[in-house]
Amino acid sequence: MSSKSGGAKAARKQVGIKVVADNRRARYEYEILQTFEAGLALQGSEVKSLREGRTNLAEAYATMKKGELFLLNSNIPEYREANRFNHDPKRPRKLLLHSKEIQKLSVGITREGLTIIPLKIFFNPRGRAKIDIALAKRDDTRGWWMKADSHGLPSASTWKVMGRGPGVTWLALEPLTGRTHQLRVHCAEMGWPVIGDNIYGKAPRAGGPPLHLHSREVTVPISKNKPPVKVTAPVPVTMREKLGACGWKETGE
Repeated sequence: MSSKSGGAKAARKQVGIKVVADNRRARYEYEILQTFEAGLALQGSEVKSLREGRTNLAEAYATMKKGELFLLNSNIPEYREANRFNHDPKRPRKLLLHSKEIQKLSVGITREGLTIIPLKIFFNPRGRAKIDIALAKRDDTRGWWMKADSHGLPSASTWKVMGRGPGVTWLALEPLTGRTHQLRVHCAEMGWPVIGDNIYGKAPRAGGPPLHLHSREVTVPISKNKPPVKVTAPVPVTMREKLGACGWKETGE
């Protein structure tokens, strides 16, 4: 649980270190200012899944809650042999750091407007799961974020209320002139940035409940000589309860 500046990469070369997830995209899109090594509060099935190298940090981010740091939207798939004792693949996971390190991270995001991003998950020589996180500043000259273009073509998205529940609304969004990326841009511009969006998720929020986005019907291009394939993605476990409160039924998949 030590902080360091630029030493994380060298530390991975130690004998006995096993890297199971490497967020290379974050190093490209952000300027890394300071790195920290933290412990992970994991369930047994999560540790076994990690040992198989089954995790993804592409959409993950860290946030402060009541003086503690949590990793959100990281995907650790279920461990096949855990059966009914399995874990929620995208549950919030507490990060273990010293109080001084948490204070330094808190100052970075509240006073300096920085972002906490996960860099790597690995097992140290003692076999304990660790994660490298960083205080970082987004590099606007790199990455995929869109910018307004006064000479570009207008873009449009449609939305429809599919159902309502206690404190939650089910919306169907469709980008008429683009893809899912366009929806994320429009939601952020309207003051409703999508939870877990590591590009536009930090946009100013207009208030109200947070917005979760699931790409339901996806069109995948194959080649120039073949028509695109349309795929219906299953609803993630983390959204089923909220959608069920709005009238969605699992049998409708």
